[in-house]
Amino acid sequence: MKPVVVMTQTNDMQSDLVSIIHKPFIDIKPLNFDIHLLNQRYDWLIFHLKML
Repeated sequence: MKPVVVMTQTNDMQSDLVSIIHKPFIDIKPLNFDIHLLNQRYDWLIFHLKML
């Protein structure tokens, strides 16, 4: 019986030594916003997690 490991990253990791359950914490998808906002200068970049 192989140990079970929960991975919080992408599904591209496999192993013959353990059973891997993939549960990524981050869902990457395109943003819908005005492309001209990228031309501005920013001092901070803030990532926020919204819990449902």
